[in-house]
Amino acid sequence: MKISDRAKIFGSFSPLKSFGKALLEKEKIVVPKIEVAEDKAQEIDRVLHLIQIGDMVCSVHYSGGEYIKTVGCVSQISAQEKALYLAKTKINFDDIYDLYFEG
Repeated sequence: MKISDRAKIFGSFSPLKSFGKALLEKEKIVVPKIEVAEDKAQEIDRVLHLIQIGDMVCSVHYSGGEYIKTVGCVSQISAQEKALYLAKTKINFDDIYDLYFEG
């Protein structure tokens, strides 16, 4: 048997590939969306008007039953979609809990 063929025998084997992912989903605690206070909403709106494409920002936003912190470079701001794009992550304005400049 060739050495290159022999190496294939010892490759990783996982009969339950999606089992780990299913466990993580089961452990996930779903939280309700929190209403943003008026003064916080005004601060988020102010930052949304100040940011430009290429700025590094941090967003805490609601997604899929949990709050996620995303740090990245602003790639697009869409008033029509009411969304902010950090790299390839789309964040709806209504889901933003906190937004500030990073750095």
